[in-house]
Amino acid sequence: MLVMIPHSVFKAMNDGLHGARAWGCGLAVSLFILTVSVGSANAAAPSITSLSVSSGPVGTSVTITGTNFGSPQGTSYVKVNGATVTTYSSWSTTSIKIQVPAAATTSGNVVVTVTNQGSSNGKPFTVTPAITSLSLTTGPQKMGFVISGTTFGATQGSSTAMIGTTALTVEPGGWSSTAITVQVPTTAATGSVVVTVANNASNSKTFTVATYGCP
Repeated sequence: MLVMIPHSVFKAMNDGLHGARAWGCGLAVSLFILTVSVGSANAAAPSITSLSVSSGPVGTSVTITGTNFGSPQGTSYVKVNGATVTTYSSWSTTSIKIQVPAAATTSGNVVVTVTNQGSSNGKPFTVTPAITSLSLTTGPQKMGFVISGTTFGATQGSSTAMIGTTALTVEPGGWSSTAITVQVPTTAATGSVVVTVANNASNSKTFTVATYGCP
């Protein structure tokens, strides 16, 4: 594209000449032709069309399908509910396979950011709680044990820890994002231990309520 800077005096130029100078009455008047190179249009922003799953615990494998993700990955990245993904199984222009990072909050969006192309639209994803282990799997009523896992939340709030249909007794200060210290209530029977956070239930682990002593 050629942009001409206006002048009060114009002097015809020879072919291929980019500047001309006309002298008159001791006043120098210059004519410049500014050549502007117009490059290709900016690369299109990435766009997510779908997620293979829309919920799951930390470590869940998620395939993100869309367009303009670029390849190879380079410095591009994905965030799940505000946390940057650290584990990628694959990256192509139309598909990215990730694992949900431990720092991801309960709810939010999956967003792809591509270097020099910007960030994509967001697709909702819910990180559900998960129980990895129980410190004990059998014991009498009033027995204490620890539920270990992920995404329990920093405080209990309205969240629950249940054995079957009975609420486990949470010890004071015994609720954290990765561990819950509980006691088996006197009304409990053998059943599945489940943690529910923001209406999202975890997987279950069986706890057997045993009776000790002489028959």
